[in-house]
Amino acid sequence: MKRIVFFVVLIFTWGCSKDKAVIGDNKKSEIDDEKGNIIVSERDDNATLCFYYKDSIDVSKILGWSYKDIKIDNLQEFMLKEGKIFLINPSLLGKAKFTLLCNNTVTNEKKEISLKLKGWIDDKYSLERFEVFPKQNFFVYTYNNDSYFFSNSKLYIKRGKQGKLEYLCDFPLIDLMYNQMVTDGKQYAVRTGNNIYVSDNLKSWKLIYSESRGIKESMVIVNNKNGKELLFSEYNPGENYKRQAVRAYNFATGETSIRKLFYSRLEYQASKALPTARHIHFLLKDPFSSLLFLGNGDLNHESAIYYSSDNGLTFNMLGGGEQIWRSLTMFFTKQNIFWTSDTQTAQYMLKLNRNDITQNVGSNKLTKYPLINGALWCSEQISATEFLQSTNNEGSLYDNRYRNLYIKIENEEPEFYSTFSKTGNGVYSQKYPVGKDVNGNIYLLDLDSYELERVKVKKIE
Repeated sequence: MKRIVFFVVLIFTWGCSKDKAVIGDNKKSEIDDEKGNIIVSERDDNATLCFYYKDSIDVSKILGWSYKDIKIDNLQEFMLKEGKIFLINPSLLGKAKFTLLCNNTVTNEKKEISLKLKGWIDDKYSLERFEVFPKQNFFVYTYNNDSYFFSNSKLYIKRGKQGKLEYLCDFPLIDLMYNQMVTDGKQYAVRTGNNIYVSDNLKSWKLIYSESRGIKESMVIVNNKNGKELLFSEYNPGENYKRQAVRAYNFATGETSIRKLFYSRLEYQASKALPTARHIHFLLKDPFSSLLFLGNGDLNHESAIYYSSDNGLTFNMLGGGEQIWRSLTMFFTKQNIFWTSDTQTAQYMLKLNRNDITQNVGSNKLTKYPLINGALWCSEQISATEFLQSTNNEGSLYDNRYRNLYIKIENEEPEFYSTFSKTGNGVYSQKYPVGKDVNGNIYLLDLDSYELERVKVKKIE
């Protein structure tokens, strides 16, 4: 039986009286690059027993024994060489905490050593904070050399690094966290909560959809045989188990249709209906090719990444069935694609060479970089090879702190630096990225205080 869906389309034209209200407290006409303050991180309780996964740790010094007299019964993931232990295979790492049973072969003394292994480097980079704003619905999006600011229910544009904020129109940004804007320079789309609006002039906006929200990246504008389309994905949180879809809005006809459908968790439980998803995590465009990528979660059979090579007409499964395919964000270079895992179990960044992008790619094609602690959430791009990734405390496999990881990809290899860590009020605590402006400022929403922070990544001198 065919399912008929009706969409109510409304057109709003908000007032155009110019208002001096700008970001946060309405006191600044533009954002300056003044000196800021370093956000202080919490420290490891015993740093001598924590080590980076590419390094080694000298257990002979910890034990106070000659390395020739050391025998460790349960090395498993490690090898012992001249009193130091080294991780054998980062791809097989399933945890971050280890207890080694050590024996002195001369004295028969026995000792236990509890170690923690981390996938990031501390004390190299930090977050420099320039301003703090009170709780508000705020979002910023940068396209080419312009930034669009949504603040105090108004939309502004900042043209270039030296430009001042120019009022465009009133705009009902209804969500604190889940907002997105996309454009191709001619058509514009904004998603705030469940609502999606489109415009061709940044003044008048048409509501085209109001059923489900996205997370951070859930819309793309494409051109295909149907003309110009806005593709958008659906995310229903909690136990609101519904069918999830990628929908296509045609700018020329104003019609919306379903492009890719996923059966609900309840339908899968009843009849093993496939493909299935609890919800769709992202829909985004590869800046180095014409490929689109789509990511789903949350259980193993619901977790997958799909790709489209025909601008969203069809989607093929890249891989799925494991938590390594459960992701909220992707990263791109000319040679590889990367993603990080949003899971309570062992978290990784994954790398796949572009030449290996095919249906149901083998896991032997993936390179895994351990980031084991909490779920890896959303990111903001700083430059072509630099990113800031948020994490929360789902899992607590290393400690009970959330972090913002600075990711730097050089020669197609990622390095990870903790810029900030803190014990949160709950498992979902984090500093969540809500946009970057043309001056390189990143805006983080603190999910404990709901304060908004304007920051940059700073190298520690």
